[in-house]
Amino acid sequence: MKGIVDAVKKMFAQQSGEQCYWVAYSGGVDSHVLLHALAQHKPASTLLKAIHIHHGLHDQADAWSEHCAEQAKLLGVSLDIHRVNAKPSLGQSPEAAAREARYNAFLGIIQAGDILLTAHNQNDQAETVLLQLLRGAGVKGLAAMPRVTSFSLGFLYRPLLDIPRTGIEQYAKAQALQWVEDHTNIDLHFDRNYLRQQIMPLVNQRWPSAPQTIARSAMHCAQATQTIENLALQDLVFVTMPIQSCSDDLPVSKASFAMINGENDAPINVEKLLTLSEDRQRHVLRFWIASQSLPEPSTAHLQNLFRTVIHAQDNKTPCAQWPGVEVRRYRGCLYAMPPLLNFDSELEISWDRHAPLSLPGDLGILQPDDPRLSENGDILSHQAGPISIRFRRGGETLQLAGRQGHHELKKLFQEWGVFPWRRNRVPLLYANSELVIVLL
Repeated sequence: MKGIVDAVKKMFAQQSGEQCYWVAYSGGVDSHVLLHALAQHKPASTLLKAIHIHHGLHDQADAWSEHCAEQAKLLGVSLDIHRVNAKPSLGQSPEAAAREARYNAFLGIIQAGDILLTAHNQNDQAETVLLQLLRGAGVKGLAAMPRVTSFSLGFLYRPLLDIPRTGIEQYAKAQALQWVEDHTNIDLHFDRNYLRQQIMPLVNQRWPSAPQTIARSAMHCAQATQTIENLALQDLVFVTMPIQSCSDDLPVSKASFAMINGENDAPINVEKLLTLSEDRQRHVLRFWIASQSLPEPSTAHLQNLFRTVIHAQDNKTPCAQWPGVEVRRYRGCLYAMPPLLNFDSELEISWDRHAPLSLPGDLGILQPDDPRLSENGDILSHQAGPISIRFRRGGETLQLAGRQGHHELKKLFQEWGVFPWRRNRVPLLYANSELVIVLL
């Protein structure tokens, strides 16, 4: 009991006391012990609330919600109950779907500076390390769950991460607490349950301190990860390229190269990247992708990235993909981005210029007062015919202010450095069937 109380008091002492503490409260023994300890030992001025996620996957889900409401009331803690859709998508495990739905609900609740508290314990940490090991994770994966991490607009804190499950059970019995038992926790179809029910008892029988020592390994891996990321940050500064300026001949805007193309403003220079050792190349690429909040590549995806993109010929514009990410190469640099949405470049949209126009895909809304429409003089004021938005199909020409004759749009895009994968997605404004403005 003392360990739990000390952990809770230590957490409160490290905070300013002005935040709202939200407890992820399932009603199980772990989260009930955490909520009880927090309610008993929080400073008087501290705002403590609980969140219960109703997954709707179990026939006892309603009863569990009612139980949580009763217990929270007894403890004098406000409880929010949120119903979520936790049905797995194609190829997704029920466990992963429930976790994703749960954390998405949390993301919508946590406000600036708030702290989400979960009841993960030392045994959970040890199980996570072993599961990551069996999945072939690297040092970052083997670091398992951090005690504190940023989350939404606030933070996620695991105050019981050093407490063994036996300590939590002893606290619950000593305080005569009542909690719910989820029979799915013994369903051996789930990897964590199998490890907990079948493997860990044998490990603990041989090595009684295994959860503690495995959790210690996670701490060592977390420290190693920090060192690796510090080095990767230094390497990222070395391999990233400054954004080049747009040409002075750009017809509608003096916006930066990044604004034209809509991608990150820190492309990686392939030539510089290849001067690093192979290990540092891999680490800096992972760090670069993660820094953009994109899903990190598996080992196989990273190998494919090197083979098909990084080592491609200079005149190619290849693309490597994995779920949620595309990495492309252009003019010796790498660009990472979410997958481009499906797009029909054959579209033609009429516009009267008096009302906002929704553009297709991820192109946003064209407003009547868009500065791009009058950057080089109000061209449209001299147009009496119909106005439409089209997209590049090939063969387009454009007359630029200050330059004689018409110029091929294909060559202008090359001159301006517009990414090849963006060229067919740039809105083109036509008046009287003549291309007059390129809406970069």
